[in-house]
Amino acid sequence: LFENFLRRFDKQFNTLYQRYKRGDIGNLRMVKFTSREDGPGKEYLQNNRSGIFLDMAIHDIDYVCWLVGERPSSVCAFGSISSDNSALYRSADDFDCVTAILNFPSGVMANMEDTRAARIGYEQKVEVLGTKGLIQTRNMKASELYSITQNSCQSEALLRSSEERYVDSFPTELNHFINSIEGKEENLVSAESCIIAMEVSEALSESLKTGSIVRL
Repeated sequence: LFENFLRRFDKQFNTLYQRYKRGDIGNLRMVKFTSREDGPGKEYLQNNRSGIFLDMAIHDIDYVCWLVGERPSSVCAFGSISSDNSALYRSADDFDCVTAILNFPSGVMANMEDTRAARIGYEQKVEVLGTKGLIQTRNMKASELYSITQNSCQSEALLRSSEERYVDSFPTELNHFINSIEGKEENLVSAESCIIAMEVSEALSESLKTGSIVRL
């Protein structure tokens, strides 16, 4: 079994994970994950009814659980619909904006925001707070060019899609997959991790529809 959880193979996210694990920020306290995109087209929405947590946020859920090293003990979620495709989302009993809270047995809390109605581009960042410090990832842009004039400061626009954002992660993941098959590396994404990500996604989907805290 090999699952395509790209966050684990991204340089920024993986470096954050390694620095936390080596003790740079002490014991983990809070995790905040933000994921925003302009959203899929109408054809995709018409043919995909799995819901925002199973279809989009499951990648973020996997990363958070992998980082914390635990399975959440309880979760809750809230959602809204505000995009141009609101009728399609309603017909699918789905949402384009959600926020979720994951509580872990150790006391760590994670807050997640996933949005499919952001016209600003593809925004993906995580912030982790520990007893000794904080680590953040940065949004990736087309370039790091930054201009300053007498009247303004301007940076480049955000990337537009996950394909652009994770263009370097796909070959890294493919190489890891080949090395795993050949026995050169241990599979980074275990079957247990896949099950946890699925269980948490389904629990959040339930909470989204019922408005209740779901215990795992």
